[in-house]
Amino acid sequence: MENKFLKVSKRLGAVVLGATLLCVNMQGATLKEIEAQKKAEEAKQAQQTLKDNQVVIVYDKNVIAELANDIPDDKKKMLKQAIYYANIAKGEYSKAEWGHMIDSYGCDWFLIQYIIEPYKDIEWTKHDREKLLNGKLNMGYFGGKYGFVDSCILETTYMTAGSYINTHSKKYYGNFPGFSQTNLNNKKALAKWLNDVFYPYIDKLEISDHNAESNYIIVKDNLKKIKEAMVIQ
Repeated sequence: MENKFLKVSKRLGAVVLGATLLCVNMQGATLKEIEAQKKAEEAKQAQQTLKDNQVVIVYDKNVIAELANDIPDDKKKMLKQAIYYANIAKGEYSKAEWGHMIDSYGCDWFLIQYIIEPYKDIEWTKHDREKLLNGKLNMGYFGGKYGFVDSCILETTYMTAGSYINTHSKKYYGNFPGFSQTNLNNKKALAKWLNDVFYPYIDKLEISDHNAESNYIIVKDNLKKIKEAMVIQ
């Protein structure tokens, strides 16, 4: 006859083993759940990460669009940089969003429709864009096939510079509130880009033959006001 103590020991061993296996299974399930959650979060983050040429149309329910594929690389690069500094000046977007958020500044809605790939089935927009590229529709201040893109760059930069017109050194404010080192640093960064990149780019552009005199005055006035806004006292 089997020893009673041995029977009890076997039963206890079985219980311990079962509990151990249960614990392992529970841990395994927990690890799987954690891994699944991690993958889900990574997938979500990947969806939220904007690609290089993608933009968010903020005033149209944050629709994600793409800069028009046919825009020349040099103009597309300038446009993205103009949007980048505009996003910084806005002060409402994360660093990852800088250069991607098209808000209600700078270009008006009509021009914006032409710098992005259509995300709505708007036949008249497609038709007008074809006329624009073929020189049968005049829009913007600058000449050339993509003068409307250059107009967006100028207008966006003009609005961005204007937002810094009251940003000055700490000495300027004295004992009064209003000084922001962040804003001052951002203004200086914009000023450097203007001098190194923007002004040389704009200086090479030709004014559109359509309403040439009026366009020349507007461009000259915008550049003057940009430079005035960039003064730091």
